[in-house]
Amino acid sequence: MENKLYKRVKENLPNCTINKLENRGFLGIPDLLIGFSGLKFVLIELKVVEKGKKVKFSPHQIAFQLKHKDLPCFVLVEWKPKDTLLLYHANQVEALLECGCELKPIVSYPMKEILWNMLRLKLITV
Repeated sequence: MENKLYKRVKENLPNCTINKLENRGFLGIPDLLIGFSGLKFVLIELKVVEKGKKVKFSPHQIAFQLKHKDLPCFVLVEWKPKDTLLLYHANQVEALLECGCELKPIVSYPMKEILWNMLRLKLITV
């Protein structure tokens, strides 16, 4: 499910280097490492919610997000029922587990009108 979201991010997020992390040795590590000029890196966990509002995490993913909640670590959610892209910070993961996609995100965009430059700016400045 997340593979389509990954491809869309990779094709549209400007002026950055995106690496998909495939790691079986360190469970819970987010899906993407994104490098921006100026030596800024962020980690992004990709999630797709097909039905309802619940965002599903493995226990390892939850632990990683909680451990790194003071770092630039994010959850990017494609909420299909509302056709919306939502960005959350790792420090919101406990509330995200409780409230699901109804939790107020850092930013949200209709899937057809994603402002990729603005998303990039949020990733760099939060």
